[in-house]
Parts: sequence; C-alpha cells; structure tokens
Amino acid sequence: MSRTPVREALIRLQTEGLVRVVPRKGFAVTPIERKNLMEIYEIAESLDGLAAELAVRNTNEGTLSQLEALISEQKTALESKNLKNWAILDDDFHSRIIQAAGNERLNDLIEFHADHLFRARLYTVNKRPLPTNSILEHEAIVACLKTNDGKAARTIMESHRRRASRDILNVID
Repeated sequence: MSRTPVREALIRLQTEGLVRVVPRKGFAVTPIERKNLMEIYEIAESLDGLAAELAVRNTNEGTLSQLEALISEQKTALESKNLKNWAILDDDFHSRIIQAAGNERLNDLIEFHADHLFRARLYTVNKRPLPTNSILEHEAIVACLKTNDGKAARTIMESHRRRASRDILNVID
C-alpha cells in the first residue's frame, strides 16, 4: 500500500480527534479524556434523541424486526458475558435508528463522533456493571417506535444516552 492513503486516513483520524501528530515521530492515539467524552455525550444525547423521534415516521415492520433481533442478540451476548460482541450490537442498534431517521445531515453529524463513543464503550465495558439497563431501554425505544410515539422515543433515547454516559464517565474517573 502506498503512503498516500495511509497519510490521508491518519489526517482524517486527526481531524476527528482520534490521533495527534507527534513532531518528528509520527502519530499517536489520543487518550480518552473525561471532558471531551462528556461533551461528545451531550451532543450524542440530543442528536440520537432527534434521530429516534424522526425514525418513527420511517419505521416499518422490517426495521422493527431487525431492532428486535439485535436486542435478542444483545441478551445472548450478555448471558455469555461476551461484552465486546454486546458493544458491537449496541453500536448497530443505534446506527439502525439513525438510518431510520432518514436525515443524511443528522447521520453525518452523529457519525463524526461515533468512533469516540464506540471506543469509550469498548474501553469501559469490562469495568462497569453489565449493561442490562441498556437492553431494557432499547426495548422501550422499540415499543415507542411501534406505537408511533416520537416524543417518547426521543425522551427515552436521551435518557438512555445520559445514563450510559454516567456509567462510562464513572469508569473514566
């Protein structure tokens, strides 16, 4: 592989705040910092809440079935204590809600910070309580989508993100 695509990828990661330039040495992965993570979760809370509210108008039986299947897989992952797989499934759940919102600009904004959230989730998942509350909240969000209650879906998603951020930030401390 030539250097150009690697350099471009590293520049993109630098723009997203995941790596930093170390003069005359190269690049280094940035540490997970509490203040940055707190700010990102504040943004994610609002944007994911909006996505959940908008998803109501685009949700169909296929989407609901996919979300329910992901929740079932998350339960299985928790039962077998496979927390890495749970985190991947959690990320997929949120991505599907964002896709269902049908707003490309919103998707772009959320995606810009998604790697930070996923990295924090993976870093802390073995150091915090089992995420059983997360599954209950996911089920509540799906119930709101089924009943076409966008405001309730937004409220639960925002609450879900807020609780998750507290759990993660407690480990970061």
